[in-house]
Amino acid sequence: MVYIVPTRALITEVSSRLRSLLRDKGLSDVLVRTAPFPSNEEQLQSGSVFVFTQERLMSFLNSHEDNEPYISSLIVDEAHEIQKGKRGILLQSVIDYSLKMFPAINILFASPLIKNPNYFLNVFNLNEEGKYFTEIISPVSQNIFLLNSVRMKPKFINVDLLTDTSSINIGKYRLISLIENRKLRGALMLQKLYRKI
Repeated sequence: MVYIVPTRALITEVSSRLRSLLRDKGLSDVLVRTAPFPSNEEQLQSGSVFVFTQERLMSFLNSHEDNEPYISSLIVDEAHEIQKGKRGILLQSVIDYSLKMFPAINILFASPLIKNPNYFLNVFNLNEEGKYFTEIISPVSQNIFLLNSVRMKPKFINVDLLTDTSSINIGKYRLISLIENRKLRGALMLQKLYRKI
């Protein structure tokens, strides 16, 4: 199995979560790899999961002949990246190449930003055998905070948490400029810090 992530930064995070999940399910024999090198025959008996970017997957596929190693499943995380620039073109190319090398491959496209998931079936001509669905409840949580100035107190802000039906007041915070706080003078990337009263 190959799990495609959009950036190298996600490789470690996803591979760590997969190792933990496999261990919790009693599948610690399944090898999780992040480098584009094949497993040996003994390791393949228990299964292998490779976590790659599209570039690493292309390197992995091009470094082997005779459809070895065999890939049974491909998970494309953040599949909406197919629409974005050069890396999107490479992602589409590596999926096409995988389909050509392994016609029976199972592909799962996961994308939080696509309202019409059948788009992926159209792009890869999988309409006849493909299925899709749209998740109604987002698996990603999001908090929206409203920051408002406090009348007659320029160094203070009022923070509210926005909910589906109303807003919840979190409290007032004092703005601390970097110049005022000697410990933070070197942190030029930060413009302001907030400290609860």
